[in-house]
Amino acid sequence: ENRIVRRIDVSCRDLHWSDSGDYLVITSDSSFYILKFNRDVVEAAFAGEEGAAEVAEDGVEDAFDLLHEIHERVETGVW
Repeated sequence: ENRIVRRIDVSCRDLHWSDSGDYLVITSDSSFYILKFNRDVVEAAFAGEEGAAEVAEDGVEDAFDLLHEIHERVETGVW
């Protein structure tokens, strides 16, 4: 089953997940964003657990925490 985890309003060039799946880098033409994925929050919301975050049209609001926004273009990278 495919679901929207969280809609993020950014002009995305590429997505790069860390090997652990805990971090995501979104690159654009002029910046990149490092986000922490809150797996437990998303899993609880999708399971419909009591007290869990709501799954809205744009996904789970607390699915990601923005750690850094850097105004530089990424050419290459390694986790």
